[in-house]
Formats: sequence, C-alpha cells, structure tokens
Amino acid sequence: MINDPTLAPLFIEGDAADTATDLVFTGTMTAWNSTTYNNIVEVVPGYSFTNLPVINPAGLSTGPVLLLRTSGRSIILGRIYQA
Repeated sequence: MINDPTLAPLFIEGDAADTATDLVFTGTMTAWNSTTYNNIVEVVPGYSFTNLPVINPAGLSTGPVLLLRTSGRSIILGRIYQA
C-alpha cells in the first residue's frame, strides 16, 4: 500500500453505495513485450511497477493504461483510448 497524499488524484474510489473495495487508477506503460508480457508501468514520475499481470493482453502497447489494485497486487486492465 502506498501512503503518499501526492498520489491521491490518481485514484478513483467508489461512493458509499459502491460495494467494490478495489481501487482503479491510471498509469503509463513505458515498456511492453507482447511475447513474454514483461512490462513497466509508471504511476507517477519515479514510481513504477514491473511485470504486472495483464487482463486480455491482445492489442496492448505502450501508453496510458488502466490499473486495478487487488488484494494481491495491481493488475493491468488494458489500454486507455482517446478519441
């Protein structure tokens, strides 16, 4: 668990009616190997995750990604697309 108030704007929490206990947040995938799924995801400058598990890796590439913090560890949900 990260205890840093400067990271608070990155997290999206549900309201009281939401039963989900996991946090969804964003990061930038700076390295991605589509064969081995090795990855590096920067959450804020100077703080990165390495080799996170990936849900549906097909079509994943470097750039903005959506992450989910679970009870075990963070996982990559997929790319964030912009129109």
